[in-house]
Amino acid sequence: MQGEHEVAIDLFDSMEEENVEYDSVSYVAVLSACSHCKLVERGKMYFNEMLSHNIERTEMHYACMVDLLGRAGFMDEAADFIKALPFQPGSDVWGALLGASRVHGNLELGRWAAEHLFELKPGHSGYYTLLSNMYAEAGRWDEAIGIRERMKSRGVRKNPGCSWVDTGSRTHAFLVGERLDELGGGADLYRFEFG
Repeated sequence: MQGEHEVAIDLFDSMEEENVEYDSVSYVAVLSACSHCKLVERGKMYFNEMLSHNIERTEMHYACMVDLLGRAGFMDEAADFIKALPFQPGSDVWGALLGASRVHGNLELGRWAAEHLFELKPGHSGYYTLLSNMYAEAGRWDEAIGIRERMKSRGVRKNPGCSWVDTGSRTHAFLVGERLDELGGGADLYRFEFG
């Protein structure tokens, strides 16, 4: 989580040398580290060895693999991996594909992932926003607007941005569009507006 991916992988490998048993969470951590380092073959190796350590794969492990393949740019392989899953993928798997599609500008896979996410989590504004932004970046304005209209027709609202300011002994939350003319001690502070 702090960007020390190689250290995480080394610690994972040293667990076996120290006779520390792996668990499901250990594999989520190492697969995530491999994903951030784009160590595709190593991540595949860890994923495949889970069974020899009697670790049952969960949807989170499969989502890590989609993320690993997607971040490295293996978008077709990530899609094939999802198609071959032994269960109906949930939001973690589809979210990983949508995120990778955004990074690599793959509108076709992005739309495929987003449509599943709209069914699984119809009130989650981030998925609509992400797909709409992908269309906008590709200059496909009609589709971008269509996604925003779909979001609006379903009553989905984007959560406002929030920031905090410390003023001595108090912390104040600032929401989008809010303004506070005076905060303690006569200081004039204005809430920032984020778009």
